[in-house]
Amino acid sequence: MVDVLVGCINKFLAKIGRRLIVKTRRYPGYVLYDNNYIKSLKEQLKKFEVKRKGNSLEPDEATRNEEIVESQVNEWQHRFTNVDIIFEESTKFLEDEVPTNKHILKGWFPNIKGLYMSSKKARTKIEKIDTLTNENIPKISYDAPPLAIGHQSSTKFRNFESRIPTINCLIKWLEDDSKNIISICGMGGSGKTTMAQEVATRVKGKKMFDEIIFIVVSKDHNLMMVQEGLAKGLGLRFKATNQEGRTDELWKRILQSKKGNLVILDDVWKHIDLKYIGIPFGKEYNCKVLLTSGSVDACKAMGCLDILRLDVLTPSEAWSLLGEVVGDSLYDPNLHETASEIAKCCEGLPTAVVCLGRALKDKSHEVWKDTLKKLEQSIVRENIVGMKEEVYKSLQSSYDLLEDEEAKKIFILCCLYPKYANVPIESLVRCGVGLKFFIGVDLLIGVRDRVYKLTDKIKSHFLLSTGDRKSTVKVHNVVRAVGISV
Repeated sequence: MVDVLVGCINKFLAKIGRRLIVKTRRYPGYVLYDNNYIKSLKEQLKKFEVKRKGNSLEPDEATRNEEIVESQVNEWQHRFTNVDIIFEESTKFLEDEVPTNKHILKGWFPNIKGLYMSSKKARTKIEKIDTLTNENIPKISYDAPPLAIGHQSSTKFRNFESRIPTINCLIKWLEDDSKNIISICGMGGSGKTTMAQEVATRVKGKKMFDEIIFIVVSKDHNLMMVQEGLAKGLGLRFKATNQEGRTDELWKRILQSKKGNLVILDDVWKHIDLKYIGIPFGKEYNCKVLLTSGSVDACKAMGCLDILRLDVLTPSEAWSLLGEVVGDSLYDPNLHETASEIAKCCEGLPTAVVCLGRALKDKSHEVWKDTLKKLEQSIVRENIVGMKEEVYKSLQSSYDLLEDEEAKKIFILCCLYPKYANVPIESLVRCGVGLKFFIGVDLLIGVRDRVYKLTDKIKSHFLLSTGDRKSTVKVHNVVRAVGISV
């Protein structure tokens, strides 16, 4: 028993002895090799300064570009109290303490204690700086996630009674696994975009999709720009520079979704090959597409058979909307009749109501009357804020995209009829013959067939609607103003 106890004590003493020898050796080393420690600290400090500046400037640049800085970078900057403090303390140590600790007695004798303390401090700082310098941060930042559709949304949406069936039907279609592409069609300014934004907000609330991407396509769309919009909505940074490579990247990124994605293509005017730009479209893929368009033909060309037509507001809804924009002045007895006529001229077109309401809010009675007079004369009011961009420009695009010159002539002919008129198809046939609109048609029955075909085409662009009487068509008052100005 005694032997065992003695053996344990000997081992314990041996360990203490080895540690004492190591420490004893180190103490002279601090004094004898002080220049090596100081030189090593200077070299490490240079490397540290390069990394410190990089990890300071790059996150600032990333923040300016609305990117999110990696948490590792922030941790690195705050480790050991503060990176800047470590750098400043080390620099000050080399400039102030090291020179004064070298010698004593006016430089005749080395300062043993000073050399020891300087070397020991230098060694501690070297270890600390070395840890920070050699820490690998592979990525400074990453793209911030796209702003959620619910945050962009549609405070503009008014839940009018006439719109409830439309929005409910759209959501029902999106819940239907058999439907991959659906669309909202209507005339320019009818509220298609606002409706699509509201649909996005509601399905986001139901958590039906992992991601909802909203892209404005527009009349003169560029496929590369559409891809850029898709990538931004998905938080994807392209590696490829050509369209084919980007298509492949988008395709793979969209297929990563578990619940699926909803891609909303707003303001579509022409056929777009969805697969060509990188949208996995079809029953075999978990991705749905919602289009908004002023052309039924464009939607059909893209394989969309489920099309909802968005009608204008009812007269009472248009009046309510105008009152919401204008405020209490709408109910001024001296203004009521003029305001009622202006609302009637808008014929339920929401954007026209809103634009006119904003322009006339808090204006004098004379301004209201002058505006009404110009509307009655079908004078395009381009000076009204938003009217040109949001209403007339869209309707002008619908006209331009008719492309068929005969169709354009028939449309202009319809615009020459009085306001609110039911234009007989037979009148268009006879006027068209007299004005020699038609090429390659000799018999009247052939002309009649041609006119029916052309009016159907114009209706599909929402520039005409079916009249209140049999075999007639009508032109919306705002559309008529645009047609006369062409």
